Amino acid sequence: MYEQRQRQLNSTCSRPTSERHMPAWERLYVSNQRRYVYCSIPKVACSSWMHTVLRLEGKNISRVSKVHDPQMTDGIIKRAVHYKPAERDALLSNYFKFMFVRDPLERLVSAYRDKCYRDPSYRWLPQAIKQRRRALNSTRNGKSVLVSDVVDISSTNRRSK
Repeated sequence: MYEQRQRQLNSTCSRPTSERHMPAWERLYVSNQRRYVYCSIPKVACSSWMHTVLRLEGKNISRVSKVHDPQMTDGIIKRAVHYKPAERDALLSNYFKFMFVRDPLERLVSAYRDKCYRDPSYRWLPQAIKQRRRALNSTRNGKSVLVSDVVDISSTNRRSK
């Protein structure tokens, strides 16, 4: 399974085939000093990695309170969005590139816990999942939403498209 995911990742990331697959240039951080490009992916410890990347630049980051605020970080490390297309191509061809990914099921479970139980702005989500599950002709009407409910719904949605 790991090898299959690695092949898919390499295939998807190696050559963009359409505008839909173009990199999100604002998420690519470029260190000319160390010759690397870091691709930041939300919910994959990106805040911790941004702190590390910023520290590696060797500049004072004591005033950086929000590592995802470009106004605070662009003066320390440049994002690919600020380069011309030809420069970006050269960076991607010549610099070491890296990103961190997360097991999809682990990410789903984490999002489920975070959104269904911790984030007050998502209190509507468990009820929406229950209603959606009932719409899928489920016979179980439990009082709480299970991770398996989310997996079932996302699997059904993926298969039906």
